[in-house]
Amino acid sequence: MKDIIIMSNRELHRVEILQKLIDKQLIEPEAAEQLSLSVRQIRRLKKAYKANGAKVLSARNVENLVIISIQMLLRNYPWLISKNTTLILNLLLPVKN
Repeated sequence: MKDIIIMSNRELHRVEILQKLIDKQLIEPEAAEQLSLSVRQIRRLKKAYKANGAKVLSARNVENLVIISIQMLLRNYPWLISKNTTLILNLLLPVKN
């Protein structure tokens, strides 16, 4: 079964550019210019895209939503979670201030 990935137009544009890069229709500096990123960032995105597909480019993928939700709970409602649970979750998912 295929995953459904929700993406913005910007994220879809990134997928198109990275696919052209992989298909050798673009070179890294051209892709970097089109996406307003550095060549180093393009290499990192290309590697992640090749390894895990388009979902790594989506800010809305399930893993990110779970992590963001837990971080928001820890930040805004710390009394809902026991001290032991909070310690474990903070070690796994550090809250950004």
